[in-house]
Formats: sequence, C-alpha cells, structure tokens
Amino acid sequence: MTPAQIIYHRRVQVLDRAGQTSVTEACRTFGVSRTTYYRWAGRAQRYGLAALLPKGRRPPVMPTATPPDQVEAVLAEALVRPTIGAQRLVDHLADRGVRLSASGVQKILRRHRLGRRAQRVAALAQLTAATTGIVTTQAKDGPFGFCHFAARPGDLVALDTFYVGKLKGIGPVWQLTAVDTATRYAIGTAGCWRQVGPRHRRLRRPRC
Repeated sequence: MTPAQIIYHRRVQVLDRAGQTSVTEACRTFGVSRTTYYRWAGRAQRYGLAALLPKGRRPPVMPTATPPDQVEAVLAEALVRPTIGAQRLVDHLADRGVRLSASGVQKILRRHRLGRRAQRVAALAQLTAATTGIVTTQAKDGPFGFCHFAARPGDLVALDTFYVGKLKGIGPVWQLTAVDTATRYAIGTAGCWRQVGPRHRRLRRPRC
C-alpha cells in the first residue's frame, strides 16, 4: 500500500466515523480539526470519494535545465579525471560532443557534491572500493556514503569489538564480531582482557 492510499483510507474513515457518531467525535478520535473535516466532506460530496486521494506533486519543468545525458557525461568525466577543474573538463567534454560553459560544469559538480577536487578524488576512491574491495581513508569520507563490498565470500571480513562489562571473578569482558562482507555471515565470541605487561594486553577465554 502506498502512502497516498494510506492517507486516502484515513480520510474515508474519518467521514465514516462522523456518519456513525458525530463530527466532533470523529475529529477527536482521528485528531483532525473540524475545518479539515468539512473540507474533506465538501470535496467528497462534490466530486466523490476519489477526490480524497492526495494530489501527486510533479517536479517543476525547467526549460533551461541541462539534459540528463549531458549531466551524466559531466559526472563521468569528472570522476575519470578528478584532479582537473571545470575549465579543463570543458575541453574534454567538447571531444565527446557536450558543449557547456565552465560555470555550467561547476554548477553541476557542486549540485552533486563534486565541486572540490578532494570530493572528486574521494568519490573515485569509493567507486574503486565498491568494485575492487580496496578500502582507503578517502573512500570512507567520500560524498557518496560508504559501505564495504566484496565480490566473493572471504574476500573481506569486517571486525568489531563491543565492551560487554566487568563480570565478578572474571574481569572485563569484550565481544569480538567478524562479518563476512559478501554473505553478511557473522560470528561472535567473548573473552576477557588481562594485563600481562605495561603496554601489552592479551585476550583469554572467560572462566564462566
């Protein structure tokens, strides 16, 4: 069921409840004002219950907007050559038959969070991580959001730790979790940390 259908059924329920009880009771039950109720009731009376469906909002048509294929060409060229600016991108885009000004290219890049060189380099690092599994710091901080990717089971395993707490007679207990990125198969184990030197610690199995 779509959100529009949910809204429609709620409005119909308000009208039905008002017919069974009263307008005041229906408005109090569903949390709507009497003004809203009478607006819905008048619309349904004039045009039928179908008029209670929410109207879809169509995005405005911008006659001067850059065609989508040219926008895709700009983004692709910017990721292939992330270290060059908008002025030099114009020359490479012209070779592909895309005629845009440097300011127009820069606006497209800013709209997609690729306006700065560091953002384009980070975006390329993210695409590389998604296709090869090579994770870098730039990939984690890129504009597209980051998630681990692996083509086959065992290629990349994510590790995490969680402090369970300090148990009496055992000591601090930590949980170690390993998740295979390709299959999302997870294995967890618990253990205790104990001091064996001034700077070194070792994980040992709990005695419980």
